[in-house]
Amino acid sequence: MINNPKSNRRRLGMSMSIINLAAGVTGFFYQFMADGTFLTFLVCMAALVGLVENRKEMDERDAQLLDQSYSSAFMYLFFAVVLVFLFQLFFGKLPFVVPIINAMNAHWVGIMASVMCVMIGISGIRNYREIK
Repeated sequence: MINNPKSNRRRLGMSMSIINLAAGVTGFFYQFMADGTFLTFLVCMAALVGLVENRKEMDERDAQLLDQSYSSAFMYLFFAVVLVFLFQLFFGKLPFVVPIINAMNAHWVGIMASVMCVMIGISGIRNYREIK
């Protein structure tokens, strides 16, 4: 059986995207542990570095497709940040919302790293399905 290097890159990229997605999802749960924000940041950045290292082995067309999908992921991340800001702005005075806002303010680094990993993982999985 002949080993196809493009298929191996696709499989590795898909698995790294799944690892990013898993790191982002577990990062949300790490927020409930003591010093969970640092652990979330560490796990998410390790997953992102692995995905970036995988990109170096791609040809130009595949790299451009991946860049396009990541730019859409960061666009959605920006919209999520704006929605959280608007939520805080309009509903911040309600008494039952104050603990939620305080928790978001205390753990914003971990939450943003988790959301970034989830968005990049989803866009990477969608992209690697399209690369044939």
